[in-house]
Amino acid sequence: MPYIPEKFVEDVLSRTDIYDVISPVVELKKRGGNYFGLCPFHGEKTPSFSVSRQKQLFYCFGCHIGGNAISFLEQYENETFVEAVEELAQRLNMAVPYENDSAAARARSGERSEIYEANKEAANYYYMVLKSPAGKKGLDYLKSRGLSDETILKFGLGYSPAARDSLYKYLKEKGFSDAVLRAGGLVIYTDTGQAKDRFFDRVMFPIQDANKHVIGFGGRVLTDAKPKYLNTAETSVFDKSRNLYGLHLARRSRRSYMILCEGYMDVIAMHQAGFDNAVASLGTALTPGHASIIKKYAGDNSFTYLCYDSDNAGVNAALRAMPILKGAGLDARIIDMSPHKDPDEFIRALGAEAFEERINRAKNGFVFGIEVLENSYDMRDPQGRTDYINAVAARVAGIKDEIERANYVNYVAERYEVDVGSFRKKVTQIALEGKAVFQTYSEPPENEVRYDIESNDMNRPQGVLIAAMAQKPEITRVVKDYLTAEDFEEGIYRKLVTEIMKQADEGQVKPQIILNMFDNEADRAFVSAVFEEDGLSDMTDEELSEAVKETIYKMVKRSMETAAKSGEAGTVQDVIKMQKKLQELRNLKI
Repeated sequence: MPYIPEKFVEDVLSRTDIYDVISPVVELKKRGGNYFGLCPFHGEKTPSFSVSRQKQLFYCFGCHIGGNAISFLEQYENETFVEAVEELAQRLNMAVPYENDSAAARARSGERSEIYEANKEAANYYYMVLKSPAGKKGLDYLKSRGLSDETILKFGLGYSPAARDSLYKYLKEKGFSDAVLRAGGLVIYTDTGQAKDRFFDRVMFPIQDANKHVIGFGGRVLTDAKPKYLNTAETSVFDKSRNLYGLHLARRSRRSYMILCEGYMDVIAMHQAGFDNAVASLGTALTPGHASIIKKYAGDNSFTYLCYDSDNAGVNAALRAMPILKGAGLDARIIDMSPHKDPDEFIRALGAEAFEERINRAKNGFVFGIEVLENSYDMRDPQGRTDYINAVAARVAGIKDEIERANYVNYVAERYEVDVGSFRKKVTQIALEGKAVFQTYSEPPENEVRYDIESNDMNRPQGVLIAAMAQKPEITRVVKDYLTAEDFEEGIYRKLVTEIMKQADEGQVKPQIILNMFDNEADRAFVSAVFEEDGLSDMTDEELSEAVKETIYKMVKRSMETAAKSGEAGTVQDVIKMQKKLQELRNLKI
């Protein structure tokens, strides 16, 4: 495993302009001291994605993802840390000075790379078991589903033995630590510390990201045990809301659109039948994160085909997915698989050619929605029919584009044989009354971060103070006259202040390099939030000076009170001297 020296990474970050990395994929506009655009990591209509050239950081105030140029490539391109550094170095025409692989180098290369390696070895192990006598049950199942040896190999399918520690022993022999196996979700540990494989006696589906790294697994039980499917828990490399099964293959398809399915077997069956543009969400409902990934690889084609199960659950899932796709700039087309339940069943029964015909006859998402709605009304009853037409009019009124809205007015009037003028008037009336039904979607939940800036009355001021220290060296010099790193809250704040003071002594504070000290994605997001403190940009120099002085004053007073309670306040002269310094602080100009 390659290891890149830290000094080289810092050099790459110092020479890289984060604006040049992000602007080709996000339209950025100058606003104040920063650039803003629509976040590429979640669907939004108002730009909340900020890029700072001064600090060389990005941060989204909506979904709270942040980082430096390396972090952006890791998350946007699904690259490893090493791959992201390599890409930036290539842009700068810099040769990467790899160090030899060793236990020390492996430890320094970070948790993410270790998890990737462990997952890769686990996938190889599961495939090896599948092809052995111990995996006969799993292989028989896959063959019964019509999968060829070529397809099984292509997707790296495997089998986890019934023994609860077989993978654990195998990976330990390969040199992986318990910490990595735990962090990667491959092994769970009992209260007594005993290690057990998370997956056992299941057909295994390795999950790969867009760059073919194995990021997790899905396991299907072959008995009546529950749950039927078990996925890897969320890890630093596995986020169900931001990855799609089969994407590593679908992104290379020559077809200009993607087909979105519900399950692993649907994707595999479709790829085997020649539909190599099929993907599926990972045991979770479609999210704006999924939609943005599809949009990224859809190119100029705005269509996405939904191939969900034809039962009520599948129909409802399609109805929920359509506005999410719309929010990402994609139009959903619904593939009708009746009389069969899912694409796997359809293709095995009728073949690939028949499925191609269904794709060509796929229904417009809006039309599908009103057809489903129609089932809720008695269309034989005049009042039921009237209520239905009014309900459809409310949906048409929610279409923002005037031309699109006019087209649907004509379509609905013709389909249901109502006067087009009367229907248009009804649509306008509903819009004016504010009763239009918009095809909207909910913003994704905020990413959980380990620390809360607002968790107590001193956290927010400390965050503002740290951001100011990173921005203005003179503030760091003033802070050092009154405070040490030990006066700041233990954890990230203290670590940040220690490094800022060190870099300030060396002449320049570089937030993008400080950020690289944190391996955990949640920690990097939190650090980015601290550095991009949005209240700082709104302050005048005088207001910033007062905020800094007030925070220093409160922190010194708190430290003095804590020391007094613990009996470590020092001599009376020390206390008087500090009180005098605090009085001078009130009159100090920063």
